[in-house]
Amino acid sequence: MPLHRNVNVFADRVRDMALAKGEEVVRNNVHVALRGATLDWYTLELTELEKRSLRVLSLQDGWIASLVNRFKPRAELTP
Repeated sequence: MPLHRNVNVFADRVRDMALAKGEEVVRNNVHVALRGATLDWYTLELTELEKRSLRVLSLQDGWIASLVNRFKPRAELTP
C-alpha cells in the first residue's frame, strides 16, 4: 500500500483491499503496511492482547476503529 498521511484515506484503502483480497487476508496483514507513527503505535503501544484482538475482530470494529480513534485529526482549538 502507498504511504497515507490521513487515517480516513488509509481506512478507505483497507476497505477496498478487503473487497479485492478478502477481509481475513487483509485483517491479518494490515500491520505490514504500517509506517512511522502507526508502526510505533502497533509495536510499542499496543499490548499482545490488543494485537490479537485486531486479528480476530472485523476490520471495521478492530483495525479501522482503532486506527481512526488513535490517529484522527485533532480539532483545532479556537480562542
